[in-house]
Amino acid sequence: MINRLNTTGYLYGQSLIGEKGVILVGPTLAVFFILIVLSFTLVNIIKSEEAGSTGYVVGMDAHDITQTGLERGIQQLRRTRVPPFLTQSEFGIGNYTVQFDTTHDETGTPLPWCNYVMINSTGKINFVERNMRLMLSTLPHAFLFPLYSQNLKNKTLNLSGTTSVTGDVYFRGDVKTTVPISGTTYTPSGHTVTTGSITYHPEPQPPFPYFDESIFAGLLQTAMNQSASDFIQSGGTLSLSAYSNNELYVRGDVELVNVTVNGPGKIIATGEVEIERGSVSDGVWIVAKKEFEVEGPSTLGTGICGTQDGVIIYAGGGIYDIEIEFEDVTIYGLVIFGGTTEEQEIENSIFHGAILSYSRGLEFSGSSITGSLVSKNLPSLGSTTISRGPLPLLLSQNIGLEPYIIPGTWLEY
Repeated sequence: MINRLNTTGYLYGQSLIGEKGVILVGPTLAVFFILIVLSFTLVNIIKSEEAGSTGYVVGMDAHDITQTGLERGIQQLRRTRVPPFLTQSEFGIGNYTVQFDTTHDETGTPLPWCNYVMINSTGKINFVERNMRLMLSTLPHAFLFPLYSQNLKNKTLNLSGTTSVTGDVYFRGDVKTTVPISGTTYTPSGHTVTTGSITYHPEPQPPFPYFDESIFAGLLQTAMNQSASDFIQSGGTLSLSAYSNNELYVRGDVELVNVTVNGPGKIIATGEVEIERGSVSDGVWIVAKKEFEVEGPSTLGTGICGTQDGVIIYAGGGIYDIEIEFEDVTIYGLVIFGGTTEEQEIENSIFHGAILSYSRGLEFSGSSITGSLVSKNLPSLGSTTISRGPLPLLLSQNIGLEPYIIPGTWLEY
């Protein structure tokens, strides 16, 4: 190229090259600046995504820790019936806290029934926290019905006259009833209704409760190891605190007439138990192997809500055949009736709580049950009213029955 001078003294070539340089540097700087901004933006996005991903992972870990605490609480309640009302434990890189409440849920709302327990688990990793809760009944599924019958003898549910049921019913059989049931009558599919109405219960069917009777059989075996002797008392007070471990073992019969029994404690007889015009305080177990007879006016237990569980009556259970006769009796608590073809009559009596019956010939007349009647066979219910009501909580007592998780009560919050 030939350089020529213009009138200003600058070379034409130099001037043109300089102007072109200015033109090229401007767009280059702009593009470079944009790339820097985009790079910083991309780095921030990546950091944000990494933080979100890390938070998600930590949140899932906290969820798992919370679930672990909840499951531990359930297993302990099922295994020992002794809830750790406050348990804290480390788990991996976090920790969980399990709390039990027998009166309120996580919002402070009262629980609907006395036998309900809320388990609340809180899991925490650093500053990430998760909460879960659910409700359990301290008695099995069948006790959620005021009347439940496995109906082994394949009878027809036929309620009539002044017999009435308030609440849902579960019955494994056909239904023919002329009295209204203020609730739903559930049966497995395939059964029929002549009068009234039924609803087929979806699978799985609520099972008859599994009952581990080893605790009661063990008590009776201990009584068998004592010297043979009847225990008879007329009038006055029987204080079970006077006996070792508050347990009165009798290898023979127990007869109490006009006696006030003060507990807590246990009375175990390998023979018959007879109570006439007596009263028994809360927290007392009475176990009989051959016959259980109570004549009134008698009161066994005083309540079943709050700190009260009433009494526990074991009359044969699923192991022993036993004769039963209750007349003019008021009972609060848990009653377990044995299976037999012998006479078993409940007349003009009032039950508050839970009844578990293995009996093949149990007859109620002129009586009322507020709580739940669960039977392996359909008992006779002449002029008897049954309604759902409070059931005993029975925590810290090995009664051979497992708790039940209430469906639909699991909540993560």
